[in-house]
Amino acid sequence: MSMLALVVAVLLVVSLGLIALALKQLAIYFLPRWRSEIESNTQRSLEELFLFIPVARLWLLWSVIALLLSSLILLWFHWWSAAIAILIWAALPPVVYRYYKQKRFNRIDSQLVDALHATANSLRSGVGFVSALEQVSKEINNPLQHELRLLVRQIRFGQSVVVSINEFAQRVPTKAVEFGCRVMSFGYENGGQQAQLLIGLAENLQAQLHLQQKMQSLTAQARMQGRIMAALPVAIFMLLHAVEPEHTDVLLNTQNGHLLLALSTALLCCGYMICRLILKDGDE
Repeated sequence: MSMLALVVAVLLVVSLGLIALALKQLAIYFLPRWRSEIESNTQRSLEELFLFIPVARLWLLWSVIALLLSSLILLWFHWWSAAIAILIWAALPPVVYRYYKQKRFNRIDSQLVDALHATANSLRSGVGFVSALEQVSKEINNPLQHELRLLVRQIRFGQSVVVSINEFAQRVPTKAVEFGCRVMSFGYENGGQQAQLLIGLAENLQAQLHLQQKMQSLTAQARMQGRIMAALPVAIFMLLHAVEPEHTDVLLNTQNGHLLLALSTALLCCGYMICRLILKDGDE
């Protein structure tokens, strides 16, 4: 029986060693690929926002801030608070990127109406289409200025006008930019009353933006109430833990308390996401 146990132990050790060796080889093979892919995607995302920052320097800064933040939290709170803060901080970059990307798109949509009017006026005065875009790119503010300058630069370097306009629509995938690019491409290829087409599109976009802003103003109070109601339980729990920690020890130091906290957090997140979906459907 002891010989059998010895054989089983040896086989177990050998199996664990082989598994560790296989995991090491997989890590050596896949980790550089994953790292290069993540870095290239991050760099591409920053370039979409016209932020030409080295990814390695950005990740180093983000890691240093995470280390300092977790150390400060660890001094005054429990270790699990620091762990939660690190997880939140690690999940924050995609959220920040999507926020600023959507904010940039909204800003471009709001600037597009004035750009279309200015382009139509230039076309009426006898200026060519590319020259009109170049003139508008000098007068309008960022972020649309960056996009129009890139569009004009691509055309000046020999790229087709229609291809450059389509790439602009791909970089800014909004309905307003898509319609604007379609009208510009159609007018450039077929000629005709291009100025009239741009003015008509600008008026339609202006009406749509006005309706969208009205809807956002009507739902602003509901959005703020949803954020407050989502943050209120967390704030009350932290305040109660700071003032009367013995009342929160049951939740923090027992298994049933952990389950109750997990269930409460899940329900709170579900409720917040449902409110966001309702408001999003209302805006659309």
